[in-house]
Amino acid sequence: MTELAFTFTPEKLSTLCEERIAFDLRETIASYNSHHGVLELKKSLHFLTNTLMDNILDTYIRDGLQISDELVYMLKDCSRVRVSRIDLSNSDVSDDGLSYLSEHSIESLDIHNCSNITGTSSSHIGKMAPTLQVLILGSASRYLFTPASSASEGSLPEAFEKLANADTLRVLRLHVNAISNVTLAEQFLSRLTNLRHLDLSDSFTIFNTKSDMEFLTCLKQLEHLSSLTLHNVIAYGTDMHHYLLPLAQLKSLRHLDVSTVGSQRHVQMPSKDSQRNALQRLLSELPHLTSLDLSCTHLACFSPDVTRDTPIPALEGRHFQFLGLLRCDDRPSERENLPASRVSGDSDIKQILESLRAYRHRRLYLIWSLQSLHDLLKLKSVELNYYPELVSIIAELLRMHQHDLGLLLIASATMCYLIYPESRQHPDVKAHQYISARILRKTVRVLHNTLLQGLENSNRFIYRSLSETLLEIIRSPDLEDDEFLVRLALAFLNKMLRGDDSGKKLLGELAVIEVLCNLIRAKLRNDSPDNQLNLSWTALWNVTDETSDNCRQFIDCGGIDLFLDCYYTFCLSARESERDLREELLRNMLGSLGNVAEVQALRLRLCQPALLSLLWEVLESAEKGMEVNYHSAGIICHILFDGNDTQAIWSKCSTSSSSQEGGDETGERLRRIHEVDEPPRHMMDSSSEGSDSEGLENLDVKSTPAVDLEEESRARSQIRASLVEAMARWDLDSERCINYRSFAPILKLLKCEHTVEVRQWACWVLCSLTTIQPTRYCHLLKNEGGMAALENLISNSAQQTGEVVSLARIALVNCQNELARC
Repeated sequence: MTELAFTFTPEKLSTLCEERIAFDLRETIASYNSHHGVLELKKSLHFLTNTLMDNILDTYIRDGLQISDELVYMLKDCSRVRVSRIDLSNSDVSDDGLSYLSEHSIESLDIHNCSNITGTSSSHIGKMAPTLQVLILGSASRYLFTPASSASEGSLPEAFEKLANADTLRVLRLHVNAISNVTLAEQFLSRLTNLRHLDLSDSFTIFNTKSDMEFLTCLKQLEHLSSLTLHNVIAYGTDMHHYLLPLAQLKSLRHLDVSTVGSQRHVQMPSKDSQRNALQRLLSELPHLTSLDLSCTHLACFSPDVTRDTPIPALEGRHFQFLGLLRCDDRPSERENLPASRVSGDSDIKQILESLRAYRHRRLYLIWSLQSLHDLLKLKSVELNYYPELVSIIAELLRMHQHDLGLLLIASATMCYLIYPESRQHPDVKAHQYISARILRKTVRVLHNTLLQGLENSNRFIYRSLSETLLEIIRSPDLEDDEFLVRLALAFLNKMLRGDDSGKKLLGELAVIEVLCNLIRAKLRNDSPDNQLNLSWTALWNVTDETSDNCRQFIDCGGIDLFLDCYYTFCLSARESERDLREELLRNMLGSLGNVAEVQALRLRLCQPALLSLLWEVLESAEKGMEVNYHSAGIICHILFDGNDTQAIWSKCSTSSSSQEGGDETGERLRRIHEVDEPPRHMMDSSSEGSDSEGLENLDVKSTPAVDLEEESRARSQIRASLVEAMARWDLDSERCINYRSFAPILKLLKCEHTVEVRQWACWVLCSLTTIQPTRYCHLLKNEGGMAALENLISNSAQQTGEVVSLARIALVNCQNELARC
């Protein structure tokens, strides 16, 4: 067996920095302007060079992310940032986005398949003309080749007049059949005297008649043209004699592509002998040609009077650097001694690899090549030394074709054989690890924007397999040091969890909560508060949302102790630089507990003095921020809703006692964190089917000594007063990082008869959400009977405080205004 030589080249520091910036623009070089809905450069940045910004944008696209007007706005100020090349293909960028870029000295622009680009952008491209060297228009040609209404008949659109005058273009791709006035296209092309590369792919309809073929004669003026691509231009079976004159005049050509998209058997075929003579005559007129693509044509077929000793009769006497023979008639790619250094085809792994390199933008060719590769890998007919490059190419294809589910599935199936090749028994284990890690690193971010879009309906089967893969990445001890990869897996897991109840239940069955809790424990042991820790708590928040079974698992896995350990370890840091991290972490932690508090059967298990004292302390701390106060108040209100069932526990809680004992509590917990790896046994042994009273026994709540009734009353009065004080500090218009899919838990609190502060908190929530996002939440409130509940509350105003009635009325007015608007 051929050995796979393993070589590891560390990434450059500059490349790693660019990847970090591209992956998280908002945390590095940009900030989000919520008022205008755009990204803006951070004020602390003075200048970003075009080299740096070009690389960041390239990385951004390579990672499967899509450029939009929101992002392009960040590039508006040329005095602070420069861009020289940008790929907007398949993006949602509009004329506005292109106008921002027109202020830059753009050298390379790709806008093919940009559905939001219109004729308005013609002027923007015109402004780029003095520096533009590469222009990929594709289907956008139809919009940009439309002359202004004021222009004289037969004159070029302003943009192309400027491009022709500047004559700086070196590379151009047009879809000629998308242009209504072919005469204008001829006029434009004939003036680009410095053009080196011209791609007219998929301009098939313009060459249906012999007179239309004369379109190519306009290229005679292009004395420096070295590359001409006519893929899917010349119809299969067309007599090549028709193209001899226009193509033979291009004496400087070094590359010619006349490939098609496949045979049409009903076409009347010219004789093989005549086609051999036509191709020979054409090649004799193009002495500098070193690259020729004949894929899916009849031009490399055998002539009846020529023996098979000659590989391709029409090419006799010539040798090429590249020769395209994919799916040609008579299968010429299977012949020996082909006259080329590199050949694209599907006869062996070398040809398939060349096809994958050459045809990255041709869907049909890629599918054929991937199918052939899959078959070879399945038969174990591929030597190991080809694996690294195959991994890189297929990962790049996943990025480039992220919205093509059919191609993605074929590429993914092929990837399976690359992840677990025969090399599993190969002595070079390091090489296999390298292959696997490279696949995972290059594809997880792409999957974030691709396979997830295909998880609906018939593709739901992918969900389980993908979930298991992500959990394997997170729990794998081999990837403990690969923070980047684990963080990507966590981010993707969070994406899958949002708004998908069946997915949450499935992930609960796959023990995702145990995996996440173990990851958090590892962070506690290593004292490392980072993005992995934050994402882990975010995932716990998502997976427990409105899923009672998962909430029970979280408690059974020691979730309460985990919460307390993280709070005392990470959330009490005095370092100002970690303030944002502390607030975000505590918010995510409280979100998880909030989901548990919404499950009535589990609330008694939250009634631990240490936890309730902490929640009380957080509620009263204005410096911890409104979001943290809000979540803490929600948990307390749900516990207060249960009334006498939890009344005794409050007497054991007070913020004063918490503050006095905080130092001892912190020290004890830090000691335990580093000594104990497993969750507390009294939590793990709790019966998932047990009653509320059994939960109380496990928590030793029933064994709590009798408490003075006056002390109980005073404690409850204090916590109720703390709720009122906290709500008085909050701004109704303040946005929060929270997403309600149902108001059922909130509406239930409106019925709390014994504690008016609980009703006030519920009214505050409904009032705030219908104020901030009326379009979304007013309709949700109406559909779930919330408006009727608020009206009932107001009608019984004698039993309410003035604040409760005021908040309820504002929420109702918000809903009435929104419903009237619709």
